[in-house]
Amino acid sequence: MSIQTPNAAATPRILVLEPDPAVLTRLLEAFTLDGCDPVGASTLASAGDLLASDRWDLALLSMSEPNRSDLQLLQQIRSGTISHANDLPNLPLIVISSMGLEAHRIQAFELGCDDYIVKPYSFGELRGRVAAVLRRSRSRSAGSIATIGDLRIDYALREVSLAGKKITLTSKEYELLTILAKEPCRVYERAYLLNKIWGTHVAGSTRTLDVHACRLRAKLAGSSQPYIANVWGVGYRLQTPATR
Repeated sequence: MSIQTPNAAATPRILVLEPDPAVLTRLLEAFTLDGCDPVGASTLASAGDLLASDRWDLALLSMSEPNRSDLQLLQQIRSGTISHANDLPNLPLIVISSMGLEAHRIQAFELGCDDYIVKPYSFGELRGRVAAVLRRSRSRSAGSIATIGDLRIDYALREVSLAGKKITLTSKEYELLTILAKEPCRVYERAYLLNKIWGTHVAGSTRTLDVHACRLRAKLAGSSQPYIANVWGVGYRLQTPATR
């Protein structure tokens, strides 16, 4: 099985953060056999340096204990504080954890991870999830430009601007916006958005969706009325200038 990158002609470059040397070696070997270009890191510091120094198609972040530093790395990636040049805020991210605690899963999703896998796991499952995340990233990249009032979405560059000013969004915020922008004014049910963006239902996911929608609404609050509307008890929709 070959795992495809967002650029179908290129080899997927995957950063693998795994503190266990034996597990890291097995993962690097397996991804190499799958036609990827994996690079390993055994510490948070080395992973941060690698993320800032090169371009990546996806990062796997293994977390063994409830650790503030682990989640801090995730937050730094999504906020772009590690490096703005490498488009890290939009980098597909998968968290691998030995905990599976509800609070940790919620935190990871709220900080912008694209998927969450609990140990023990099979490489077949991991491969499938990596392929799915890369496939979603590829489909987001191969688009055109959408203009809705002062809002402009460049799908090829994954850039969003409002009245000519660039808006920095996390991966999940961007994905939520692009789904709502497909059919402005349509009310998208919460269950549909959760399934399309997170792929699976996790405990507390409704809260996670609401948090992302609230942050997206705030970032797009450059107009007299918000672009993102909460339809009470149903879901969300993107308002056009004619409907606001």
